[in-house]
Amino acid sequence: MLNKITEIKKAKRRNKYFNIFVNGIYAFSCSGSFLSEHDINTDTEISEDKFSELKNRLFFDKSKEYLFNILEKRDYTESELRNKLGLRDVPQNIQNELIEYFKKKKFINEEQFLRNYISYLIKCNKYSKQEIRKKIFNKGFLSEFKDISEKIINDIDEFKIIMHIYEKLIKTRSKKQILIYLARKGFIYESIGKVTKTLNEEEL
Repeated sequence: MLNKITEIKKAKRRNKYFNIFVNGIYAFSCSGSFLSEHDINTDTEISEDKFSELKNRLFFDKSKEYLFNILEKRDYTESELRNKLGLRDVPQNIQNELIEYFKKKKFINEEQFLRNYISYLIKCNKYSKQEIRKKIFNKGFLSEFKDISEKIINDIDEFKIIMHIYEKLIKTRSKKQILIYLARKGFIYESIGKVTKTLNEEEL
């Protein structure tokens, strides 16, 4: 069955976009460049397969523009990007194509993002190794980078972080309250014990 482009109207809210009507019914909106690229004109007849292909290309182009916009502001994991595309009803095959496109363009580099993210968390000087692992898990970093994250995390000196937290909180909390707080945050007891020993020696 052939579909016919019956009308092309300029969109009211988006200056560079046009509303496309197929068989008298609104079908989709697209940019002027998309019209030219795919030779879409009034009275053009297209097959069902071609119509489906056009809609997929349009999905790809609009989603690509969306990803450019959000990646310009900050980095995302592949999992986060797929979740955002899923919320916009982007089909799985187009999601795959988009992710590969952005990887090739080096706009998605999950390993580097992981390293930068862990570095940021360490510089915050308030998270335990356990908390950092949880944040990495919640971000949805690919499992293939787990060995990299574990190597960096295992090298973290929790003693310095605990001392920073202690010196910040001792003005408003008791030593016992701080130690309970540190334990709840997931700092290992060995590190907490080392800090406690150091503080006791300083008080002597």
